Amino acid sequence: MSENEFKVLLIIISVSAVFRAMCFLAVYFDGSAREVNGKNKYCALTLLIPVITGIFYLGKRKKYELKNNDINTSYDRISASNALGGAVFFGLLTVLIAGSFAAASMLAQYNHYFCYDSRGNLHSSESKMIFYDSDGGEYKYNFDRYGYDYLFDETGKKYNSDYCYVDEIGNFYYDENHTVMIRNIYCCLDENGDIYYPVSDVKFKRNGEIKCEMFDGSFIYDRNKQPYISTYAPYFDKQGNRYFYSFDSDTQKGVFTRDSDGKTFDNKYSFVDENGYFVYDADHSFTKENDITYKDEKGTKYYWASGVSWDSQGNMLDNYGNSVKN
Repeated sequence: MSENEFKVLLIIISVSAVFRAMCFLAVYFDGSAREVNGKNKYCALTLLIPVITGIFYLGKRKKYELKNNDINTSYDRISASNALGGAVFFGLLTVLIAGSFAAASMLAQYNHYFCYDSRGNLHSSESKMIFYDSDGGEYKYNFDRYGYDYLFDETGKKYNSDYCYVDEIGNFYYDENHTVMIRNIYCCLDENGDIYYPVSDVKFKRNGEIKCEMFDGSFIYDRNKQPYISTYAPYFDKQGNRYFYSFDSDTQKGVFTRDSDGKTFDNKYSFVDENGYFVYDADHSFTKENDITYKDEKGTKYYWASGVSWDSQGNMLDNYGNSVKN
């Protein structure tokens, strides 16, 4: 249960308790003034089913008015009637006020899920969002199958959402060459200095303008201390080539792709050495030393590439989050 849902539930319970208490007091005082038979029974029932009990009690109350029309007790009856009316009035007023707060809270909660695209179209959730490129092409999530991992164009081609952005006017842009980098907590820049916003963080106003919202700060880093907002940071070999990790939901396999030529490398045989440089075990000769390290025939130590990460200072961390001392 979310925090907003809990607040709404708490308001509903509080309103219900106040309303039942008001009905109980109204029946008790009115029944006492009129000496209504079964008053205690009606009082008890108002705590369980206040509305239904109130309807039956009003019928019972009228009979006692006709039967006991004694002018000497009229003041007590009028006072009891005022008490009953006042209790009902304030009870309904409480329900109205609390209901307004509950409705406002629920509206705020649903507004959190509603979102607009760059054309000002309203969508029921972020998973239903549509992004448009400069030519009018549409890009959507297939949330039921892939979650937010990929966006798909109208031909069914998929794009890794880690590298999907919108430019300053809201047009979709796919960073195929991985040139977009974080500028600050508000936006990213490519190598030409053009500003982009990641689709995972961008929000649009009702008129289609981009809301400038901060990233949540959960950056990841490569071995060179460069921050990223993607799921995985790139890896580098000693020659300076970049490798990007991706996981295929269809095949349930991970691969590393070399940026320079698009060649892929099986995650199972992809490692980094003690300095964090990418190494591929083409001969499948590395042997597992423990849960963290592997060794080649010369005794050189390696770490499974997809299991390591780096902190903001460029320190390599193993798959348990512990610093690897070079």
